[in-house]
Amino acid sequence: MDETSAQTPTTDPKAQGKATASLVLGIISLALAWFGYSAIAGLICAVIGTVLGNTAKKAGVPYKAGFVCSIIGIVLNSVCFVACVLFVAVIGTAAALY
Repeated sequence: MDETSAQTPTTDPKAQGKATASLVLGIISLALAWFGYSAIAGLICAVIGTVLGNTAKKAGVPYKAGFVCSIIGIVLNSVCFVACVLFVAVIGTAAALY
């Protein structure tokens, strides 16, 4: 048996690509959370990143960084979107009073 093949595990390149895409989408979702209504796009990226991270997990490749970034992106984008909607509602209500 060859020494190098015994040391490196064989993984599916598609699964590695899904893990990388999960990480990229998680980072993009974290960046989009801070730009108001673009939190919707960040939330979509985070959900897709979570699904891809879960798929990579089932394939047995390193997935945790992308999966965790995507989960944090879901929470952060949800909070920022709700805060943005509430802020607009409060400003609209205050403007109607005066």
